[in-house]
Amino acid sequence: MSVHNKVVTFIERFKKNAGNDCSLALEDAFLNGNCYWFAQILMKRFRSLNPTLCYLQIEGHFVVKFENRYYDIAGEKFLEEKPYVWEELLNEEPNLAQRIYRNCALLEN
Repeated sequence: MSVHNKVVTFIERFKKNAGNDCSLALEDAFLNGNCYWFAQILMKRFRSLNPTLCYLQIEGHFVVKFENRYYDIAGEKFLEEKPYVWEELLNEEPNLAQRIYRNCALLEN
């Protein structure tokens, strides 16, 4: 099974296991304010596939990169902006990264 199929299958099962009533609410939660945490789930679940945590600054959204493809709770994400590799942002712009983390992950905004 390809990396893409593994990731998409996991995402589909993750949402399906929540049940029909909760699936949309789950997707809404991870697309609107908790995207960092779903990205962490993908990072940990597929750590052997060398995932890269990325941030979309214009959209204000975290995604995970596997083999030049990007994913979030909705499945494969087709980008309309340049993604920032989170580790690089932490090193190059620590104040910005800290603010993003506080606002997006900890929801302190």
